[in-house]
Amino acid sequence: MIISNKGKALSVKEAVDNLLKQISERIGWKMVKGQRCIKKTVGDLVFQINIYSSKWNRSYENIEIQCGCQLWCKKFDKTLNTKSQVGYYKFAAEWWVITDSDNLSNTINNLCKQIEETILPLSKQFETDFIEGVKALAVKDIYSQYNVRLEFIDAYAGREYVKEIAKNYYESLSEIIKQDIIRYKQGAKDKAWMINPSNLKYIVDKNILE
Repeated sequence: MIISNKGKALSVKEAVDNLLKQISERIGWKMVKGQRCIKKTVGDLVFQINIYSSKWNRSYENIEIQCGCQLWCKKFDKTLNTKSQVGYYKFAAEWWVITDSDNLSNTINNLCKQIEETILPLSKQFETDFIEGVKALAVKDIYSQYNVRLEFIDAYAGREYVKEIAKNYYESLSEIIKQDIIRYKQGAKDKAWMINPSNLKYIVDKNILE
């Protein structure tokens, strides 16, 4: 990866803090520096953009971060965890370079452009009409793009918005997983999806396809 030598070299803390501060100011969301995130709460739904730092980062030498937006619902739990997370959007680029001031400026501009084209309009849609926002997440392409949890759609928009997604989801499963579903109904608990919240578990538990 090529790193510019023109900008001022930064420490890890300085680079990450400036990244959070400038994105927060540009999109108008609350910065939570201690958690390395930026938040926007709309009713029961929290949009949380998280910054993940590489363990290989070295101040003034090489600093890279990953960035994604988690959607979590306060109706399911009061903090972000496996129970409350209802969606996730990963911004393009595996790693973003913020080693110096030039890299940082470029990353901020590129990240903000993506946020303004994806997460920001979605959050505004929820602000305008929460239920219509949930229905928008049930659209096929949006649903997969944001890795939406079916329980969230079911809770706010209703079963009719879940059934078609569930049908398409089931049809895409391998025969091995379909056999696992039969075993799960018989009491098996030896796969992660059988224990932790997942769309497959929800579809089976709620008999959505029956």
